[in-house]
Amino acid sequence: MAESLAPFSQGHRRILSIDASRGIAMLLVCVSHFVDNCIPCDAPGQLVRYVRAFTLAATPTFVLLSGILLGFLHYRCHGRFARTKVRLIDRGLFLLVVVHPALVLANAVSMRSLPASSRIFYVTDMLAVTFIVAPYVVERLGRPWRGVLALWTFAFSTVLVAILQPERPLWCIIGEVLLGANPGSSSHSLVVSFPVLPWFSVYLIATVVGSMIAESYETGQQRRVAIRLLFFAISAMPFAVFLRFLLRWLFTSWMGRDSTTAIALSSTFGKFPPALPYLFLYGGAGLVIVALAMLAEHQGRFLPVLGRVSLLGQASLFAFVLQYVVYGVASRFSTSLHGIQLLALFLLTLVVIYLPSVYWSKQGYNRRFTVGYAQFVKSREQSQDHRDGSLV
Repeated sequence: MAESLAPFSQGHRRILSIDASRGIAMLLVCVSHFVDNCIPCDAPGQLVRYVRAFTLAATPTFVLLSGILLGFLHYRCHGRFARTKVRLIDRGLFLLVVVHPALVLANAVSMRSLPASSRIFYVTDMLAVTFIVAPYVVERLGRPWRGVLALWTFAFSTVLVAILQPERPLWCIIGEVLLGANPGSSSHSLVVSFPVLPWFSVYLIATVVGSMIAESYETGQQRRVAIRLLFFAISAMPFAVFLRFLLRWLFTSWMGRDSTTAIALSSTFGKFPPALPYLFLYGGAGLVIVALAMLAEHQGRFLPVLGRVSLLGQASLFAFVLQYVVYGVASRFSTSLHGIQLLALFLLTLVVIYLPSVYWSKQGYNRRFTVGYAQFVKSREQSQDHRDGSLV
């Protein structure tokens, strides 16, 4: 999950709309994982189906917000971006070295299987790789070229996932980590994978949006940019339906009318790997959240609500790990619950997640999310400066 970094801690005020948007995305994650863990997949009723569909916006929203934050940092930090890049790499290493094992153990509670939870390439793993690679790309490419690279990367990964069906286990794992699992394949090495390349494309596009938002704060054009973003986001959602029919026709013409892969890659619900209509529909919903939060902040509306939600957003990584444990435990008590009892259990889990997250934010404990890489680089630079000074 995207956490607070340099521009908000080194002389710039925090951006309430971004923190609040992350908090709302975290609430979507909580709803999604509660439904997944505590309500059977075959539960009757349309409400559960609608809730499952609605919460599909959580992942695109988080990835977009992470990319927006990087674009914001790059635009605002100017000469200090090298320091920000080091901190992002440190955060990425922390996600891989510390958070991944923690999620494996936490998820094993709800899955009731450590081997199964070990065969997941988590969204935090994908974000970790992105945190390490993306700053170098953003540093070297302007906005238009980032957009071009993102589009080509997504198209490349989609075509490859459609045509490749590796048989060797090692190549299967590499393919599922980088591209995603082929929906038409009968054998998958991983239980779930958030593939790097398609989500990296989304992240890269979001850095362009982040640069635009940062520029709007400098020029006093927040409202204008927020309205444009809102218009684009709302337009993207019906456009997803058009894309669904267009891509369904293209893929079925290529692979056959009954192709599972063709159907999955053109679906508005195709998340593993992410299909383009799915990204337009739910990514658009995520950008609506960002735009509305920007407008509310600019106009001074709902500030107490935004402030409380932003505390959850500031601790989104801590809350993300915690909710795996909470919903793993809750799944043990939910089997005999129904209706209002399930709602009460969900509200209780929100309290259990929210209160520690608020405490975490207020204490500034995000600084503990490190493997020491940033401090190592800083010490090395100071040592180098000392050696250079001794030669003068």
